Amino acid sequence: MCYNMGVMRTLSLGIINFVWISDYDKSSGLYQAHCNYLEPKFSNFHERIVDIGFLGEWWILQRTMKDFDVNPSEFENLQDA
Repeated sequence: MCYNMGVMRTLSLGIINFVWISDYDKSSGLYQAHCNYLEPKFSNFHERIVDIGFLGEWWILQRTMKDFDVNPSEFENLQDA
């Protein structure tokens, strides 16, 4: 949903990357979207982070998707029927 709204942002610092959520879309014509004084502060940046990438691996996504796969051997009995 955030990606479709255009508020998903990335910040690359070399070997570490952050995916975070902004308040407004960059292409928005609202004053709040372009005013430097109204940008998110670094003191609450940790609240906006969606995922952290380090050396090509995403930490939160990898932990969330750990047991998300489906084991096909569980459904072998259903395919025969």
